[in-house]
Amino acid sequence: MNKTVKRIVVILIILILLPAAFLTINEIISLNQNEEVIGRIYSNQLDAILYSVNQYSEDVVSSWASRIDAFLDDVDELNKEQIPATVDSFYNQFPSLSAIFVADSINDAHIVLLGWDENDNYFSVDYSQFNENINNLLLKNEALIKRLFTYKQAGYRKLEPVETGTTENGSILLFIDATSKGTKRIIGMVIDPKEFTYRILSPKLQEIAQQEFVISVFNPAENFQFNSSIDFKVREVQQSKALWIFPNYSFGISLVGQTIEDLVQQRAITNILLIGLL
Repeated sequence: MNKTVKRIVVILIILILLPAAFLTINEIISLNQNEEVIGRIYSNQLDAILYSVNQYSEDVVSSWASRIDAFLDDVDELNKEQIPATVDSFYNQFPSLSAIFVADSINDAHIVLLGWDENDNYFSVDYSQFNENINNLLLKNEALIKRLFTYKQAGYRKLEPVETGTTENGSILLFIDATSKGTKRIIGMVIDPKEFTYRILSPKLQEIAQQEFVISVFNPAENFQFNSSIDFKVREVQQSKALWIFPNYSFGISLVGQTIEDLVQQRAITNILLIGLL
């Protein structure tokens, strides 16, 4: 009798534990599959968010280029006495725009630095050194500039960042402008990436991130990181991309609190515990 009871008990235990064991193993297998699927969906969502930030920054500098186009045409019509105050007023509208320069061609020996004048100088700069640096920059990027001229010839104005080796004096974007007489010339915008981040990108980052994400702009070489949470804390990002307009800078995104992997694992553990209770 006792042996029969023991057998029945063992069989009942097996009947109870076997489904639970099967469900537990199945849950563990599903965990990896769920992580992969959800991770892929999450990655695509983050990509879309990062793309929107890149697109926004490009739209901003593109609108600046349009205003510079129009402004340069207006400056050409001013008399010499009116130019300094007009240029000062224009720069004051763009705190992160450090300088604008104009070259007639890649081999232009005298680069125009908008706002620089021997007698009434907006900039504290060694013009000879500046002129030499920009000359070298244009020659180094000859192939890129020729492409920009080709785009302009086809009716499309494209902005391209150029490698300067350092962002200490600002990052440079080049584009081609056509004068009111149709003459094409090379325009350079010197932009302070940090100021651009604080003044232009920060409100957009906060709008997108809200309370769900932290979006960070960073440059490890300069030990710089600015977060949408309006702090400079060095955070680990889950996904990142280079900023189109500032190649030396990247920006990344992370969840506030737990990562998506943490959430999936937590859900799986909860399911396993529920199976155990059953």
